[in-house]
Amino acid sequence: MQRTALVMILFAGLLSACNPVGQTQGPAVPQTSMTAATAPSTQSPAATLKLRLQGDAALTGFRTQQAGFALCLGRIQRLQTRLSLPGRLPDAARQALLAQGAAVTEEDGRSVVVLDRELNLAALLAGIEIAVGHLTAGEAELRSSFHDSESTELGFVAYRVPLTGAGEQAVNLNFKPVANQPAETACPRLEAVLTGATFQGAGGQVASTSPLPLPVSSATVTPPAQPAAGAPSAPTGLKVTEQSTNALGLEWAASDGVTSWKVYLDGTRVANLVGDVTSFRFSGLQAGSSHSLGVQASSSHGDSGITSLSTSTASSSGGGGGGGGGGGTTSNPPTVSALSAASGGVGDRITLSGTHFSNVTAVSFNGTAIPFTINSASQLSVEIPGGVGDGVFVVTNPDGSATSASFDVHNRVWYVNATATGDNDGSSWSHAFVDLQAALASAASGDEIWLAAGTYRPTSGNDTSASFQLLSGVGVYGGFGGDERLRSQRDYSVRSSLLSGDLGQNDNYTDASTSDLGDNSLHVVKGANDAILDGVTIQGGYAALGNTGGGLALGNTAPTLRNLRVINNYSEGGGGALDVGTVSLTISDSSFSDNASFADNTLGGAIRASGTTLTLNQVSFSGNLVAVGSTSGVGGAIYLSNGNLSLSGCDFSLNQAARNASNGFGGAIGIESSSATITDSDFNGNKAAKSGTTGLGGAIYAINSTSSIVNSSFDQNQAAPTGSGARGGAVYANNGSLSITGT
Repeated sequence: MQRTALVMILFAGLLSACNPVGQTQGPAVPQTSMTAATAPSTQSPAATLKLRLQGDAALTGFRTQQAGFALCLGRIQRLQTRLSLPGRLPDAARQALLAQGAAVTEEDGRSVVVLDRELNLAALLAGIEIAVGHLTAGEAELRSSFHDSESTELGFVAYRVPLTGAGEQAVNLNFKPVANQPAETACPRLEAVLTGATFQGAGGQVASTSPLPLPVSSATVTPPAQPAAGAPSAPTGLKVTEQSTNALGLEWAASDGVTSWKVYLDGTRVANLVGDVTSFRFSGLQAGSSHSLGVQASSSHGDSGITSLSTSTASSSGGGGGGGGGGGTTSNPPTVSALSAASGGVGDRITLSGTHFSNVTAVSFNGTAIPFTINSASQLSVEIPGGVGDGVFVVTNPDGSATSASFDVHNRVWYVNATATGDNDGSSWSHAFVDLQAALASAASGDEIWLAAGTYRPTSGNDTSASFQLLSGVGVYGGFGGDERLRSQRDYSVRSSLLSGDLGQNDNYTDASTSDLGDNSLHVVKGANDAILDGVTIQGGYAALGNTGGGLALGNTAPTLRNLRVINNYSEGGGGALDVGTVSLTISDSSFSDNASFADNTLGGAIRASGTTLTLNQVSFSGNLVAVGSTSGVGGAIYLSNGNLSLSGCDFSLNQAARNASNGFGGAIGIESSSATITDSDFNGNKAAKSGTTGLGGAIYAINSTSSIVNSSFDQNQAAPTGSGARGGAVYANNGSLSITGT
């Protein structure tokens, strides 16, 4: 008798104080090696990711006769693990991986590592060890899959791991046999137990004539060790309550603080349940089909990880548990009596009123299936999809379907995908424009532009005055994969829609010089009132010759800006990333990193604002720099004059007001003749001056201003390491008023 052995595969990856107000000296902080256009990646806090994939010892308790082994474990010939990692791997880490036979590429600003190993019996017994070096903070996406000799995928497990900074993130993926299987089972069904990561899915594809090798029948998941602050815990207590030939029932445990539950079928969200509902019925399935059922808890603080289990519908000949009933039947098909509006735009939320909505299983609009939220037995809400035109809603429950009155869609979506083929007229993903400028030239007020992941430049030539000019009333949305029908289905945290000013495609952001930037766009994006820019990355603008706003030149316009990454933009006149004038501007859920202003006496490494009412919600600033020259600079991240600043939930780290200059003011923020309200924000490792005679306000410099700081933290900020004129390691305020509470 031959016995199975433990499978152990180890992946190890090394990712690469608050001073009193007015105090001269601050604790030493780590020295970054930033140049004007050098990201501080080599000095940023690194995280350690350790992944362990292992077979449980209980697997050795099953008989694996030679015939059975050949049909089951013997089909596994290769193990492939794909890691999608945030940022670019350092050269040393890249070379080490290449030496181990890994394929290392970059996709949309992320590093992709693929390890493909032959996995014969000897290798299975011995296990495989892999080392990955210097991963930056963000989220790692991993997928481990088994393949046969013809490269057919036999099974997989997909999961995500948050890398939140310094420290070790341990992840364990353990396979064990499902309980109560006969010992003579040659090919046991397995349960995947995942800790320290977010389970995304499991399953496999095999030929219908072959037995299913290593089928994953369920997943017991422990949520990530470091979930988002305030987010609810991942759902627990998942169990299958119905298993018929065409339906599956899922139930989970209730949890305090959860406002809604997102339900997933095979990785696609199919419903959003509001309130105390803790069960869902998936109908319209095929007999004998395998599915991954998932649930995600949501609250005002964010989403939990997705807890999933894998199961199958009953075969047509085998019957199924649950769902059956004796005696008579009661039919309660839905009805749709009213819509909250007769017309609207793509992305609008519409409420449908009617009856028998509690067990609705599907909603479609003009023939396109769309996610829905059950509000009550008589109301549900949906989002208008793009690319479908006018139509009707069809609501389905197990007892029937109902059709609504017609709904008119008064705007349209223009699709952009850099790799699209087809007619390239922007009418659909299949015929998308390949250039954002073409969509901007076609769109009218009220329209939306959906931008697939890829790189888009203002011109294919060398005209540095070329920019993406936003349009009033038009929304530009990035982060699409290229097949979505709803705006809510995009994922800009994973898919990067990059607006790049690097016209010559010759920038090196880890070792840049101004000679590399001379052929870059002066401004990557120009603003317009009532425009929307959402879910894109902006990089490579260079506002030379005294210009301002290399990334976004807004002037006196106020578009809605949210979910942006603004990185590696530069100027010679201030506001390396963004310049704005006398308007009210709000930026939400965005980040500004490694932007710089090169010249002497410049203002705002990332943002320069004059006469602006500037509101920032959940925005982070890191590694921004002003005044690379020899004189002075104010506001390493933000400079504001004659305006109003409101910060909520913002983070400032490693920003610097003067790299080589003798005078630096406000390592993170510099304000003059303004008011500022700062709430629930963090300031870490910011510096007014790297060296020199005068450094005022390691984090904040306020002159002739009224400032209020509430429930915020200051750690290891520094006015200046040397020089007799250092004042305010954390905050310097003069000729104004300053209030600090709960800080």
